[in-house]
Amino acid sequence: MKYIIAILFAIGSFISIVHWLNHFSLSPDSTNYITASENLVKHGSLFVYSNWPSKSFEPKIEPYTEYMPGLPLFASAFFLFTDNPDTVMLMMNSVCIVLVYLIVLMILYELKLNDYLKIIFLLFLIFFEPFRFIFSHFWTETFFIFWSLLSFYFAVKLLKEDNKKYWILGCIAVSLSAFIKMYGVFNCTFFLIPFVLHRKSFAKLALFVFTSGVFVVIWYLRNEIIYGYFTSSHKIFQQFNSSNILRPFKWTLFLLGNNKLANVWAILLLVVGLSPTWFQYRKKITNNIDFKIWQVVFIGIIINFSGIYFLSLVSSFDYLESRLLAPVYILCFLLFFISLKILTDFAFAKKPIVKYCILALPLILFIANSAFVKEIETNINIHYAWEHDLWNEINQKGIVKNSSHYITEFNYIHQIYGNKPHRIIPDNSMFLNIGFMNKITNKGKAPFVVLRNNELPYFYFDKIHNILGYKKAELENKHFTVYVKNNN
Repeated sequence: MKYIIAILFAIGSFISIVHWLNHFSLSPDSTNYITASENLVKHGSLFVYSNWPSKSFEPKIEPYTEYMPGLPLFASAFFLFTDNPDTVMLMMNSVCIVLVYLIVLMILYELKLNDYLKIIFLLFLIFFEPFRFIFSHFWTETFFIFWSLLSFYFAVKLLKEDNKKYWILGCIAVSLSAFIKMYGVFNCTFFLIPFVLHRKSFAKLALFVFTSGVFVVIWYLRNEIIYGYFTSSHKIFQQFNSSNILRPFKWTLFLLGNNKLANVWAILLLVVGLSPTWFQYRKKITNNIDFKIWQVVFIGIIINFSGIYFLSLVSSFDYLESRLLAPVYILCFLLFFISLKILTDFAFAKKPIVKYCILALPLILFIANSAFVKEIETNINIHYAWEHDLWNEINQKGIVKNSSHYITEFNYIHQIYGNKPHRIIPDNSMFLNIGFMNKITNKGKAPFVVLRNNELPYFYFDKIHNILGYKKAELENKHFTVYVKNNN
């Protein structure tokens, strides 16, 4: 059966990879990650072409300072095999998906869950909407989940054995999770119970935490020394986002159905997930290691969620929805399944029928709840961004080779293929402002303008491009129009 479970997990990872390939999606963050990675390989430095976060219209590149450098650095290894950024993203994210499935399988065996619960957890991993969502984007979340779960895996190992090797590997896993996302340092909390259990000194705890966060310290000190700031877009205590106070809770209920039944599901998950505290209080738990593992997960959930929740309230952090909550959700599922194991172990000693009713809960949740998108794609059909073909044509014809930079509407994807400073105008109405457009189009050397056809910026700029001394370049591409200087 062990090999069958492994094969099922391999099939599950393949299903998620096919979903990723068919829904290959790029957000502004995605373009910054891959552009910085490619520039590191080609130019030996982490920088991007878009004018974020500076919002400057000067024709210059932007230093990569707003995110941790982990994903671009790991992705750079794939540029050894190809110089195509699309291929690198497809390969990198596919590997990350496989790593997530692998570490989940390792954890489930370490938790000694029965084969039935392993299979149900696999179904959760394949079909839960937030996981499908992050798997379909080139983001840090998938890789971050791998390193976070690897940290948890070594923490569980340490509950069973005080082994120096596991302490070192656990510390490395936490530090690499922080290398991907700053708040990976919160994964240190997985090791609080092992520290207490094995009566480690406070000095060793402090050393563990500092070592785990060393990449964060080095990265932000580097930014401060070279550029004069830690970060220019994620400063805390500059604002208070009251809209985020209830957002993660409302979003979770929305995922569970956004109706009265969603409240029932939420209560059920909460009751089952927290039930081990009652049984421990009543001294009904016979396998003490299971409760210790439960404590590790519970503390990890509380600290990880509290950390990102706090950041979402006092900084320009993204909304706490599927993307940022996905790492917390997978920990919540682990807590739920550990609680099920504890409940079934207790129930079997009393009434076996109760055990089977408890085991039916996750299957009913999977079948009946809309949060699990039960779709499997059998064909692979990769849709590359339209910008991919546009820039191939632009570069082949060499129509803008003498330009210092280019200007677009709110579209970060261009910077992946443009290889020039990319100035983005986020406000569509500014394309009608002749004074503003005249000012920014006279910066640098013959900047050209790239706009998606049949959208407001295109209609606005098309009315004034002659006044500004621009003409339409001759392109076969039907999705975009490129405007170049008359004398270019």
